[in-house]
Amino acid sequence: MGGLLHPLMAFGMLAASVPLIIHLLNRRRHQPLDWAAMRFARAAWKRIRRRTRFENLLLLLLRMAAVALFALALARPFTSGGGPLGGLSKEHREVVVLLDGSASMGYRTGLTSLWDRATNRARSIFEELDGTDGDRAHFYLVGERTRQLSSRSPEEALSMLTSLENPLAESFDLTAALTRVIADLDAEGLDPSTPVELVLITDVQRRNFLGPEGPVATEALALLEERGLQLNIEDVTEAFVRRPANLAVTDFVPLDTFGEPLATARGAAPVLKTQGAASFLVEVTNSGETGRDVNIALIVDGQRRPSKRLFVPGASTADIELEARLTAAGESADEGGFRELEVALEADALPIDDRRALVALAPGSLSVLLVNGAPDADFRADELAYLRAALAPPGDGTPGPFNVIERTPGQLNAAFDLSPFDLIWLANVEDPTPELCAALKARVEAGATLVTSLGDRVVASRYNERLLPLGLLPAELGERKGDPSRRGSFRRARIDAPDHPALSFFRDERYELFFTEVPIFEYFESQPTPDARVLASLDDQVTAGSPLLVESHVGHGRSILFTTTIDSDWALFAESPTSLIPLVHELVFGSVAAPGPPRNLAVGDPIEARFEAFPEAANLLAPSGGAARIDTAAVELPEGDSDAGAWNLHVRDAAEQAGIWRVTSRAGSASFAATLDASEGQLERLPREEFTGLSPVYRFQAKSGELGVASTEDGELFRWLLGLALALLIGEALWARHLTRERS
Repeated sequence: MGGLLHPLMAFGMLAASVPLIIHLLNRRRHQPLDWAAMRFARAAWKRIRRRTRFENLLLLLLRMAAVALFALALARPFTSGGGPLGGLSKEHREVVVLLDGSASMGYRTGLTSLWDRATNRARSIFEELDGTDGDRAHFYLVGERTRQLSSRSPEEALSMLTSLENPLAESFDLTAALTRVIADLDAEGLDPSTPVELVLITDVQRRNFLGPEGPVATEALALLEERGLQLNIEDVTEAFVRRPANLAVTDFVPLDTFGEPLATARGAAPVLKTQGAASFLVEVTNSGETGRDVNIALIVDGQRRPSKRLFVPGASTADIELEARLTAAGESADEGGFRELEVALEADALPIDDRRALVALAPGSLSVLLVNGAPDADFRADELAYLRAALAPPGDGTPGPFNVIERTPGQLNAAFDLSPFDLIWLANVEDPTPELCAALKARVEAGATLVTSLGDRVVASRYNERLLPLGLLPAELGERKGDPSRRGSFRRARIDAPDHPALSFFRDERYELFFTEVPIFEYFESQPTPDARVLASLDDQVTAGSPLLVESHVGHGRSILFTTTIDSDWALFAESPTSLIPLVHELVFGSVAAPGPPRNLAVGDPIEARFEAFPEAANLLAPSGGAARIDTAAVELPEGDSDAGAWNLHVRDAAEQAGIWRVTSRAGSASFAATLDASEGQLERLPREEFTGLSPVYRFQAKSGELGVASTEDGELFRWLLGLALALLIGEALWARHLTRERS
């Protein structure tokens, strides 16, 4: 028995001796005196003396024992569960509840959702506990990250549970959850052998427990097994259905001018490569067993467009192409040409995955300046004839995506304004003057793209002297190489950066040969600068061949070097429309980049906005419609930053909801799209019989209150002690009353 040296217990022992001390102090001291009548009384006393002493002693012991037991109860002694008094102990309960807060818990059947059932079950567990007896409730809400809501009393856990209204717009990470629980229990100093009732309330989504490479959280489960703990899984689905019916939008991407999905860096706003209209590819996944028809609608700047019908087979996906006219921006559209786009399905049992949002940049018509270093009346001899035809083909006068202006180097005097142009193409320019180079540098730093293609008029040393120091040449030019007679061998191109927008069209194996099989007869050797990136190279060496396309960033803009000609003198790109048109269009469209922080986020990512002026009176509008003032202060970007002079505003640590977020201020507005993990709508569930094979730690909870844990090893005896003390007092009172009556 532990705790015997507790101060209250010592005091109890002292208090228990008080009746004995009083008894000893009150003993009568007298002088015996014999007289005649006492002869008969003494004989009677001898007959009953032994019984009276025994009765008084028993009464004294009852009083002392009652006082001692009261003192022991106040000291709250405990006993080991394996000891002889283990059956009398009061158990402390350490209960850990992991509540699955992932988006799939919003699935509804009838009038209730899985989330409603899960929170009700958690509430019943907490209500079974008694904080006054030392029971503790460790309460966690589990999504992509695990949030500890309570680590103390059941009352605290119930209070936090009441504050939860809806599940998170996140997926479920079992590894993170179990790792966090083990770390927290260790930090609290619990003995590793102390049993803990560990409960996971979930919808048993298959991918949460069994990933593509096998069982998940194996290391954390092994730690639980070492401690002798089990993870009690409570399935809140009513009747188990392996594939519940559900339709979800799992992908939503714009298409380029060739009908291919537009390649975009993670988080960046895609640039819509169309004029007036844009096309989008929408993927819908059916996680149920039965095929279904569904209506799909595109929403542009808050305006819903006519819907289309799509049939999605069971346990499969289907694609549909949606088109929208992008005329004047709607009232809710972002400034700077950004458009707010959403695709929506008919609402079903899981509404959160029936919509998907996207913020895209629609720059409208792009202005392109072509600087012709070798003009010629003969179409085939003109340096830019093919390029001009690719960007602005003759037609019926309908405006195209590019506004093309052509000039010779001599026409670019000091009065010529470069500011309207998004892209400037220098083609075989013999002498880029210092004045032209300075003007080009200013325009590129402001956000334009400079493309330089070479030819027989280019003097490498002059380019290296004038363009390279300004950062306008991403590689130092070397010797001219190749076979001018075009009778010997030729070189082919290799794609080194398939993720780059300029080469995204050719990364498809169906179109790759239109770039890699084009003969290249002559080119300039070059050595890329340290900050440059080689996009494509030649096969003139086994490894790391001579660069063909090189890119570097200059301020807000970019410089791209094409080490051969854009006409047909040195290469046959110009004579192959299936090669030239995609290459040129992608180069021009790829020159436009969305400025500022990422606009397309995953749920949980932080929101950062950038404004040209101080964003005074900034407010945030959430997808749910709630508005809040932004209290964080904007920070002006310092000199040396690519956006020096602009103001960066930290809007929110995490975008908790999926959909369109909008920041408004007196300096302008900015829109952001937060998207749900596409796999969260794939609701295939794991049968309970498969859990046993994954880990011996898993145990299915059949009924409320049947948690699979061993008895608590250390328990308290105070309830039994108080009951026994009360019984002794009652016995003492009855015994004393009996003696009084008998002796009267």
